[in-house]
Amino acid sequence: MIGTGVRCNGLWFINQVESALAAVVGAKERENFLLHCRLAHVPFESLNKLYPDVFKDVDRSKLVCDACELGKHTRSTYPSIGLRSCESFMLMHSDVWGPCSVTSLSGFKWFVTFIHCYTRMTWIYMLRGKHEVLRCFQDFHKLVANQFNAKIRIIHGIPFESWNYTSSYLS
Repeated sequence: MIGTGVRCNGLWFINQVESALAAVVGAKERENFLLHCRLAHVPFESLNKLYPDVFKDVDRSKLVCDACELGKHTRSTYPSIGLRSCESFMLMHSDVWGPCSVTSLSGFKWFVTFIHCYTRMTWIYMLRGKHEVLRCFQDFHKLVANQFNAKIRIIHGIPFESWNYTSSYLS
């Protein structure tokens, strides 16, 4: 048995204490594990100091809490491979996402992001349809030129000058 749960208003709530207790063997160990859960997962060593008579004749190797073990896990970082822009607006990343199954109150179902590789600054433009991506890019290009007095050189590794549909816009 993995666990038990209760259904309430169409949702299942799993009784985590009971499912964790199912793995603990022995009455004394169950009592100690339940105490550990009720006291907000205090370490078993600390509980042993607080309640030494409760932990008498208990096999501590059987007291393993999955929630405590998972809480101690850390996320390892990705190794840097050195592919970061060395100057401002030299490299930009962009992505279009959508359509979303739920339309926003303003009628948006899509969005496009522009990520500045040098600073990781991100601009998000909300879209009603995918056909608005070029207009958003044109607006973003004007913003970069006016506010930062800079030119975007590469987007997603494609030299900006090679974009046919923007050459007439930039002239």
